[in-house]
Amino acid sequence: MSEKMLVTQALDERDLLVKKINEKIYRVNPYCPHCGEEHCYFAVRLTPEEQEKLDEYYIKLEKEHGKMSYLEVALHEIDAPALIIERDFRCICGNVFKRRVAISRDSEVGYHNPETVGEVGSHPVF
Repeated sequence: MSEKMLVTQALDERDLLVKKINEKIYRVNPYCPHCGEEHCYFAVRLTPEEQEKLDEYYIKLEKEHGKMSYLEVALHEIDAPALIIERDFRCICGNVFKRRVAISRDSEVGYHNPETVGEVGSHPVF
C-alpha cells in the first residue's frame, strides 16, 4: 500500500510541477510600428517547447560558465538571447502588429534575483 501511495504522490507532484511551468507569465514591451509606443507591457505565456528551450539555455549556460552574477548573465544575453519568440500584439492605438521579442528568465513575472531590487512586476510604476 505504501508503494502505491508513493507512486500516487510522485504523479501528483509531477502534475503540480507541469502546471507551475505552464503558468509562467513573462513581460515584454515591443514598440508599435504604427505609433512608436513602447512603454506598454504585454503578458506572454510560453508554449511548453519554448519554456523547455528557455530552461535548457540557463542550464547550459551554468554548465559552461559556472555560477555567474546577474550582470554577467545579462551581458552574455546581449550577444545570445535566451529565447526569441514571435507573437501578435495589439497596441493602445488599436493596431495589431507582429514582433519578435527576446525572453529571459528575469522577465518572468515574480522572478527575483537576490542581486536585484525586487520581483518583476512587484513595484507599481504609478
